[in-house]
Amino acid sequence: MGEYQANIILNFEIENVSVITSVVPLVNSMFNNISDDGLKMEIVIKLNRDGNISKIIPKVNVNSSNLGFIDFPVAEPGNLIYPFLSKGKVVNYNENMNLQSSTSVKGNFEDLYAKIDRLCNEDFQPAAGEYKRACRDILGYRISTVNSVNGKKAALVIKNLEHIPITAMGEGVVNIIGLIVDLCLAESKIFLIEELENDIHPKALKGLLNLIIEKSKTNQFFISTHSNIIVKYLGADIDTEIFKVAMTFKNSDFPIPVSTVNKFLKTEEDRRLLLEDLGYEFNDFGLWQSWLFLEESSAEAVIKEFLIPQFCKRLSGKLRTFSANGLLEVEPKFRDFNNLFVFLHLTETYKNRVWVLVDSGDKEKEIIDKMKIFYVEKNGWSDSNFRQLAKHDFEEYYPKEFREKFDQNKNLAKDKKREF
Repeated sequence: MGEYQANIILNFEIENVSVITSVVPLVNSMFNNISDDGLKMEIVIKLNRDGNISKIIPKVNVNSSNLGFIDFPVAEPGNLIYPFLSKGKVVNYNENMNLQSSTSVKGNFEDLYAKIDRLCNEDFQPAAGEYKRACRDILGYRISTVNSVNGKKAALVIKNLEHIPITAMGEGVVNIIGLIVDLCLAESKIFLIEELENDIHPKALKGLLNLIIEKSKTNQFFISTHSNIIVKYLGADIDTEIFKVAMTFKNSDFPIPVSTVNKFLKTEEDRRLLLEDLGYEFNDFGLWQSWLFLEESSAEAVIKEFLIPQFCKRLSGKLRTFSANGLLEVEPKFRDFNNLFVFLHLTETYKNRVWVLVDSGDKEKEIIDKMKIFYVEKNGWSDSNFRQLAKHDFEEYYPKEFREKFDQNKNLAKDKKREF
């Protein structure tokens, strides 16, 4: 089938560097003799008739010279764009380890092995260190390379000669690693990412989004998505702009689908409707004056069902309690909560109206201290919003007769565990 062309034109003037500030230094360094009134960039995205992207062409047009349109290299470090398309998967991976393979920018994962191998060199800093941390934070393990018949291949090394090849893992692992290896090196680049959420577990996706937000300080990202997680996470960042692509029919007699692109989402209602359109169910979010985040469900149940109704009736209908269901879930669930309301209300709606309360203990203190560094020191929250109880078990606060029963059950549980 033939192709039709859809243009995304990113126009910026050097004298008004505000649209793609991270790219301007790279482009300007390539055209030092150009006056500041004629530099424009165009990204042409070619689509097949089924809507899939087939080719991306970045060009620069210099009106003040005779250079015309100039194609950018498709290899590092001269490339301008890193394309990550949903149709960019490959059946066979190149196992050759050479400069051409490790620096190629093809828009697929054919040379992924060489890119990983480059970052497994501990002297390749700071990218090697960033890769190691990103793998740990997002996947929980590091993908490295092992020798193969034709060179090297990517794998998770178990010990010595035992490993699990990346081809035996889910496609989500390949998608994540393929993006990480380029993120760790990119400076003043443009990333075009189609359907980032495909085949990726939501928890890993959130970790990947955190890395993208970090890298957006020096790079520009264009991401298409149907995921409310991505919209909430990236939309909560002050520098993010959101466009909605909708399909309409141009002719009622012979309906022809036409895509329209609109930048709106300026109001709280716009953002709420977008999340609902992407499948997010709000339930009673936004109806509470304040929130209390707790580590365990037992404490949350006692406070919600007994303490507030019996002793703090004025808080009924105003304070919402929430259980993270475990210490390690406190920080990520609180971050999700805050991102949702920053995106929805365009501001930190619940700033200093949410209290995080965890048990006593060293590990608990580490979590609270980490949250204080980010929310108190860097974002102006009150220190009193992040607290620890004086006792490790919430049940230790029970009245004497109930606490004795709790101690008996606790000891019984320990005995059964030892027997098992």
